[in-house]
Amino acid sequence: PAVAPPGVPGQPVAPAVPGQPVAPAVPGVAPVAPVAPAVPGVPPVAPSGGDSNFGTITLAPGFMPDPHVAAGVSGGNVDASTLNPQCRGHVSSRPDHIFVATGQFNLIRFIINGGTNDTTLVIRKPDGTYLCDDDGAGAGTNPAVQAMLAPGTYQVYVGSYMQGQNYPYNLALTENPTLTVAQIPAPAGAPAAAMPTAAVPTGGAPTTATLAPGFMPDPHVLTGTAGGTMQANQMNPACRGYVTPTPNHIINASGNFPSLRLVGSAQQDTTLVVRTPTGAFLCDDDGGGERNPLVQGAFPPGAYQVWVGTYGPNQAIPYRLGVTEIPQVNAHSF
Repeated sequence: PAVAPPGVPGQPVAPAVPGQPVAPAVPGVAPVAPVAPAVPGVPPVAPSGGDSNFGTITLAPGFMPDPHVAAGVSGGNVDASTLNPQCRGHVSSRPDHIFVATGQFNLIRFIINGGTNDTTLVIRKPDGTYLCDDDGAGAGTNPAVQAMLAPGTYQVYVGSYMQGQNYPYNLALTENPTLTVAQIPAPAGAPAAAMPTAAVPTGGAPTTATLAPGFMPDPHVLTGTAGGTMQANQMNPACRGYVTPTPNHIINASGNFPSLRLVGSAQQDTTLVVRTPTGAFLCDDDGGGERNPLVQGAFPPGAYQVWVGTYGPNQAIPYRLGVTEIPQVNAHSF
């Protein structure tokens, strides 16, 4: 595998955009880190006025019905990578939708159902940074973006991966962390969305463990299947591997742990991502030895989201995860 991320395993990684913290933790949900403007310090020029191709969506936190669904047609003549190099597809010269957030959203998700057609998603925030995705909805080639959003006006572009293509789609906005593409109505005239490859985990309700200092037995062992369709570097560029959109585990620390260790154990190369209650990420690839990941350090009280990933794509790897206060515990100890 590639060399483990720089830094000491278990140390918080830098925010995705210098000077901008990663969004605070939302139990059970992986955020999308903002993408910096194409020219540092200079937001790209956006379409003037409030015009959009398919109208304005104004929502407040707790909106009903949830999801809110809007229809449109993807594509355009603008290469999305000219807005920001990390964006994909071809979009219209003006937004397809204007989204007005009238309050603070601790979590809102934008999910496209374009059937089997390959679509992309670009969202321009009020500060000029971008949220971009290609196939992150976990079903076929549909994109999804999820984030904590402040009040303001957001421009939403739905692209086609290939130039010259235009596809009908439905855009769902939701605060539900478990909503899937299959639960969004298929667009008129489009085939049904493809289901994910059965062998690759697609996520579900995370298993929860509540531990206090001095817990017994030690280690506390969690099990599952590593892997998923989302690249962990969408959460933070220093994270590695492929994970599910929702975490595999939630660890509730009911007291202050001066030193806690999360030790992965698997027969193949796995990775580990931990999102702390403050929104910082602890990421590791091979810190536990023999391609097993390790995250360790002080764990103040709170809820920690844990993802166990595969280093390569399209894999499903059974694993055991040991949570321990014992310094000598390793991947062969449980």
